[in-house]
Amino acid sequence: MKLATIVLASLLLATVASAGLYTVTTTDDSGPGSLRDGILAANTRVICDSPCYIVFNLPPPVPPSGWFTIRPQSPLPVLAGWRAVIDGHSQTLATGDTNPLGPEIELDGEDAGLAPGLKIHFNSSAGIFGMAINRFGGNGVVIEGGDSNRVGPNPYAPIESQPSNYIGVDPTGTRALPNGYNGVLLIRTFSPRIEHNLISGNRGNGIFGVELRDGMIIGNAIGTGNADDIELGNGVNGIDMNGSTKFGGVITIAQNRIAYNGASGIATQPATTLVSVTGNTIFRNALMSLDVGHDGVSPNSIQPPLLTFANTIGSFNVHGVLHAAPSTNVHVELFASSDRTPLGLAEGRRFLGAFDIRTDTRGEARFDVDRRNGISDAASGEFVAATATTIAAGTSELSDPLRVQ
Repeated sequence: MKLATIVLASLLLATVASAGLYTVTTTDDSGPGSLRDGILAANTRVICDSPCYIVFNLPPPVPPSGWFTIRPQSPLPVLAGWRAVIDGHSQTLATGDTNPLGPEIELDGEDAGLAPGLKIHFNSSAGIFGMAINRFGGNGVVIEGGDSNRVGPNPYAPIESQPSNYIGVDPTGTRALPNGYNGVLLIRTFSPRIEHNLISGNRGNGIFGVELRDGMIIGNAIGTGNADDIELGNGVNGIDMNGSTKFGGVITIAQNRIAYNGASGIATQPATTLVSVTGNTIFRNALMSLDVGHDGVSPNSIQPPLLTFANTIGSFNVHGVLHAAPSTNVHVELFASSDRTPLGLAEGRRFLGAFDIRTDTRGEARFDVDRRNGISDAASGEFVAATATTIAAGTSELSDPLRVQ
């Protein structure tokens, strides 16, 4: 994984000075220098004081595959040490970028039973960075309780071209090695951040959330491989926020690429916790691109816009009308696709742009938008569709697809 080595080196030096550091030096399942021992050290604060930073320095020779594989023989301990971090990116400092397609550290759970791969339990500001996590009998990653926990890139290093964690696939991001349930499971946690991961091939959902308050799911590839034409999918939905019904706040789902999943791309349940869906690319999922309510195409708390006309005469422009609460600000996003879902519904293959509009005292707003509104062109014959988002109601399903004339 190509990272800024000098940035990571500076981070590790700062970590040694201000917190605990545990270095994984063996792929053995247990004992000194093992990942298992590092998690126990972070939890007990005996060998590695809090916050404990677990890094990797596995010695050469590098396996012919280009990555090191750790195979737990039983469930790993939960990561309960306050602000503890497991950082697979750090192996690059020791042996270089030996796997240009993905992480240098693989966690293979084939022999670990039905447990999850890694679990952050009632913790705050903990993190999992730069790991391939596959073939566990349970979920790939679990975050239960706590707040501000992160699965993604090291926040102190730049985001590079490759995703951070590979969950449900091999370290090249080209072959599915399923975890038994969801790729990432979020349970009763506040403000988690799931960012810039590859989450595909899992038997359940890519990401499943239960009773969340706030949170961000940003920039992930969910269902694809290392390229959009690699069809790995997840067994159910790409992202399922069905359980987010208790605590309030807003879950932001933005700039993800979601494709080839066994049910819908994104499924949400209107509830106390609002879900804002913005700027995603969603295509080739078996059911719907965006299902609000887990009930197929249906009336929701916010209706999608009705697109009435789209053409490319002179320049591309779209006309439509939307209905929401009276005198309400509405954020509208437009998408284009060359095809529709297997059910004939809209896809969001290409994000065209967005604009904001306000309904009148009757709750209606008409629009006519083009390049002057920051909207990219769609080609004649393509289908366009739209979503509507309000602060009070979250995001609608995609509108009916309209073919560009």
